[in-house]
Amino acid sequence: MPETDIAALLRTQDAIAVTPQEAEGLARLVTHLNATVGAGAAVRVSIDSAPTSFETLRAQIAERGEEEA
Repeated sequence: MPETDIAALLRTQDAIAVTPQEAEGLARLVTHLNATVGAGAAVRVSIDSAPTSFETLRAQIAERGEEEA
């Protein structure tokens, strides 16, 4: 059975051997996590309204009166 891209990446970068089934499950998990994080980010901030620096972000948070600033 040919090695998947995920399995090859883990083997070469981290010296971890995984079965094709494990690699398939990992690929599904990563795809799901990326989609979940992306959807959450899209709800919270758009690219156009994203702060250009950490200082700008802190100023925006302080303007809103939020505690984490």
